[in-house]
Amino acid sequence: MSTARPLRIGLIVNPVAGLGGPAGLKGSDGAQIQQEAIRRGSVPTSARRTARMLAELARFGVDVEIVAGAGALGEDAVHGAGHTPAAVVRTVCGAVTTAGDTMTAAAAMTSMDLDVLVFAGGDGTARDIAAAVSPGDVVLGIPAGVKMQSGVFARSPESAAAILAAFTQGNTATCQAEVVDIDEEARRAGVISSTLYGRLTVLGAQKLLQGGKVGSRDEPRDVLRGIARECMDRIDPGAMCLLGPGTTVAAVAQGLGVDSTLLGVDVLHEGALLARDCAAAQLHELTRGYGLQIILSPIGGQGFLLGRGNQQLDAMVLARLERENYLIVCTPEKLGALGGGPFYVDVPSISLQNKVTGLRRVITGHRQEAVVRLLSA
Repeated sequence: MSTARPLRIGLIVNPVAGLGGPAGLKGSDGAQIQQEAIRRGSVPTSARRTARMLAELARFGVDVEIVAGAGALGEDAVHGAGHTPAAVVRTVCGAVTTAGDTMTAAAAMTSMDLDVLVFAGGDGTARDIAAAVSPGDVVLGIPAGVKMQSGVFARSPESAAAILAAFTQGNTATCQAEVVDIDEEARRAGVISSTLYGRLTVLGAQKLLQGGKVGSRDEPRDVLRGIARECMDRIDPGAMCLLGPGTTVAAVAQGLGVDSTLLGVDVLHEGALLARDCAAAQLHELTRGYGLQIILSPIGGQGFLLGRGNQQLDAMVLARLERENYLIVCTPEKLGALGGGPFYVDVPSISLQNKVTGLRRVITGHRQEAVVRLLSA
């Protein structure tokens, strides 16, 4: 059913958001990083994720009127999704968009009688939006970046559309959410240094958003040793075992006698690290012809298992993993903080969603496990 009047949104797309993820670069900020990501085989995804949001809005029957940033800053994505913008904010001067372009477009849109300003990107894009809008301006993020530790994003493009569709039916709830970004250079060196850049008024109740990342506390060593021992009992010696990012998996790796990268994806084979901090293309090449296993832990505060900070695990890798190939690890304290689940996955196809989601066993200690539901974001 169509709304009484069109939903009027401003739309800004960061065309390079997420480029660094599949390339294992821990972010996409800076022209050199973007060029290196493309050299490693990464392709832009933010326009495609924006198209998913617009397609879901159409499925809900929402009549939408779009004010788009010029060219790659939104206009191209709108045309690519089969829509025509009602207006275009022409602020982009160069062939490559910049943070300044995002801020200029966002500032211009706040005076254009919008229902909500929607942006597709990651934490860096959220920073630019926060710098340009007023505290009362209502925004909503489509997750398209690598890091996404801020609490201003819907869980997926489809959930962003659901929040917008609910708005047209009278659900105008908003919440205040933090904009947090990390030092990417420090992250590439294995150090997480986060800074709070402000707060935004976000459309949707907090329970409908992905939430902000919560850092891990120091866990009792005996708990982590127990999880490592359980993983050791379950690892197939003939397979290649992928070690996902995060402090819990790093502690498990240490218990297995290897020094993994804190924020990358490593390859364990026959008890030794075969490769560290791999890009997606490297994972494809190294593991060809071998069975695969993977050790993953959810992100604290968000519960994401796939699709946040581990985009090196692309569709080709995930398609090779069966349910029994996942060793999901989580300390009892983190699991309790996440309310016992669910955990979320943000994967690129319906077939992968169906393959990954459902009730899953989670290792919480030696001979200890819980059952948690995995949901598509």
